Amino acid sequence: ARTSTSPSPKSPAAPAPGLGLWVLAEGSERTLESPEKIASLIERAVALGASDLFVQVHRAGRSWFPSTHADDAPFRALQARDPSAAQPLSDLIARAHERGLRVHAWFNCLALASNRNAPVLRAVGREAVLVDSRGRSLLDYPDGNVPKPERAFLELETPGLWLDPAVPGVVAHLEATVDDLVRAAPELD
Repeated sequence: ARTSTSPSPKSPAAPAPGLGLWVLAEGSERTLESPEKIASLIERAVALGASDLFVQVHRAGRSWFPSTHADDAPFRALQARDPSAAQPLSDLIARAHERGLRVHAWFNCLALASNRNAPVLRAVGREAVLVDSRGRSLLDYPDGNVPKPERAFLELETPGLWLDPAVPGVVAHLEATVDDLVRAAPELD
């Protein structure tokens, strides 16, 4: 007996893979610092064929959006530098959307770097920071790295302060900060 070998129906084409770009809040580019830098980013992203921008908006307990829970000094500095660009993140989102790009918030939530004055520490207390197996807080580590004698054979890959999400109040504080972000930039993708 012969079986029919008719071609199977074509499956719908998979969507083209997207290209995402990570946009640092600090560093050499500092994209949110001016409308010209935002415009340059959008043009470069379009030229590269990007579909998504992952924009760093929260880092080391500081925010690049208005916040009552994070240290929004970076946002306020942007406003002071260019009062006509009152909402740089919203400007970036609007320009990106005009060119067909999606914008996502890159929110570093647990890393405080060396920021010992982060609002979450004032709100929750020093217990918000991770402790090691001996009960020592990372706040007590010299230079943000493992103290002696362990330092002779162990170093932190990324020295600094890290929040402990298991400590009551840490996640609630971060959620409130994200709520600030959503209020400031509801058009985020």
